[in-house]
Amino acid sequence: MAVSNLDKNTLYFTSSRAEASGNKNDAWYGEKFFDIFKSTLDNNGKWSIPTPISDVINTDASEGAMTFDAKGNVMYFTRCKKSDVKGQEGQCKIYKSTYDSSKWSEGELLPFNSDSYTCGQPTLSEDGTTMYFASDMPGGLGGKDIWMIKNENGTWGTPVNVSSINTAGDEMFPYLAPNGKLYFSSNGHPGMGGLDIFTATMENGSWGQVTNLKYPINSSYDDFGLMFNTATTGYLTSSRSGGQGADDIYSFVVPPANFAVYGRVYDTDTQEPIAGATVELFGSDGTQLSVKTQDSGTYRYQLKPEVDYKISASFTGYLTQFKEVSTKGLDESKDFEKNFDFPLKSTAKPIALPEIFYDLDKYSLRPESKTALDGLIKVLDDNPTITIKLTAHTDFRADDNYNLKLSNNRALAAYNYLVSKGVDKARLSWEGRGEKDPKEVENDQNYPPFKRGDVLSEQFINNLPTDELKEKAHQYNRRTEFRVLSTDYVPKTKK
Repeated sequence: MAVSNLDKNTLYFTSSRAEASGNKNDAWYGEKFFDIFKSTLDNNGKWSIPTPISDVINTDASEGAMTFDAKGNVMYFTRCKKSDVKGQEGQCKIYKSTYDSSKWSEGELLPFNSDSYTCGQPTLSEDGTTMYFASDMPGGLGGKDIWMIKNENGTWGTPVNVSSINTAGDEMFPYLAPNGKLYFSSNGHPGMGGLDIFTATMENGSWGQVTNLKYPINSSYDDFGLMFNTATTGYLTSSRSGGQGADDIYSFVVPPANFAVYGRVYDTDTQEPIAGATVELFGSDGTQLSVKTQDSGTYRYQLKPEVDYKISASFTGYLTQFKEVSTKGLDESKDFEKNFDFPLKSTAKPIALPEIFYDLDKYSLRPESKTALDGLIKVLDDNPTITIKLTAHTDFRADDNYNLKLSNNRALAAYNYLVSKGVDKARLSWEGRGEKDPKEVENDQNYPPFKRGDVLSEQFINNLPTDELKEKAHQYNRRTEFRVLSTDYVPKTKK
């Protein structure tokens, strides 16, 4: 089956009905040889009486399994020669025909066909440069496989086996859908019985993620030839019970997918929910929405398909945070909940930068420290009106003057890194505090095994039972923090 862009309401299909050409039956199917027919759906939802497509296309052989180019005036179709031996399938080949004004041209045999094997059931990419088809040519994995061939400058290349989706069974009826996925039928992948319809997704230049479409698309009978005529409607062929003949055409509707994102906004240190926080959503389609969190700090948004979103959470006295989510390329309903909580940092007290630690007696930045500072740059980007002060701290080993000088160098190293990454100097200041301000633990999770309220002073550390715990406490003291100084900075206009 196929729909041409010349007329989206006209369905082209294969049939062995009485009106088909010829007066003999095919030995393989025991029916008349197949022809290509067409039928048009009118505004009242009624299909016209099917008529043969063309006398020059339909012959006393079998024709069917066609595809059209993007304009709709070039058709590639399958023609299978007669089989006079009962139970033996006729040899099939792929032909090309062009529509000119009012008629189709005679079929032109494509060069990669052979008398030694069967080729058929073509599907064409939108740009017309890639064709997939079914064949039992040598080099396959067994039975009929799906093959791919490229057309460069009007010349067809060498067929390539799509081995990532083929099996020792039969893979047939490929269809490149407008959504970028490849649909095909197989009796080699696990299914419900007979031929089932599967979908595959292109990943890193290879088809993968083979998925059975399951019921109601598939049944315990043969199901094949799926195609879409709109983004949410299409047709397939099936021999399932309840039809009018051997293989019948069925229509289907894809129910709209539902998407939602939800989460919780809370204080990073206390873990308490932040009620009344503003959660805003910005969509690539121009959507702008804003909600306030509930007493539990929760929020929820319904999302549209095929849209990229940015979500922000903000509250007075806290740093704003952004997250991203996208529904592009998703066919099935999905709730986004994991990783969409917003732990917000209060600006009322210094904020420790994770992984901004230093080796003993050193002030050079470790690689992980640069990664953490990159995270601070994102905080500054997300909060473009804040200015901050970087403060570096040491442990209490060595004398006060030495530690103060070392902490100044550490703070300056962080400052210089931010400036080198394009942060405006007007938004930054720095200070070394030496050993003056031992770390006070605000969050048990971030500073194990110490508890909230522990102050990692010299006396506290000296009383720890093991050298390992003492060294961990010293490491937590060798830190860099930042404090928000103002929230009224006016970003410079970029020239």
